[in-house]
Amino acid sequence: MAIDEQSRYSLHQLLEGVLGQAGANSLMELLPPVGWADVATKGDLDALEGRLGGRIEALDARLSGRIDALDARLCGRIEALDARLSGRIDGLGGRMEAMEERVLSRIEHVARVQTWSFAGALIAAMGLVAALPHL
Repeated sequence: MAIDEQSRYSLHQLLEGVLGQAGANSLMELLPPVGWADVATKGDLDALEGRLGGRIEALDARLSGRIDALDARLCGRIEALDARLSGRIDGLGGRMEAMEERVLSRIEHVARVQTWSFAGALIAAMGLVAALPHL
């Protein structure tokens, strides 16, 4: 039998006659405001916890799988990028070494020309100094 508002009122009136108004009010407040069918039991909460726990575990497994797959894809791409960059850096190092060789060769050439020019000028100056007294 479902308890409706009329039944609740009648029960309250009866309780007031036995317990007084304060006692009747206290006891009526302990009753649920609607029928007992709407009250969840400990078993209902345990079942809900089990269903939610299963769903959370399934979601965790799916997310872990997706994260692992994404991690594997990213690691593959990073390794490929690392290999490409290493190749480019090695190529750049080779070009820089070739440029260094050309610069050093040019410096060596200029130093040789400058040394011979200075030696020639020095010999000419010494010849002139030696010839001055005879003039």
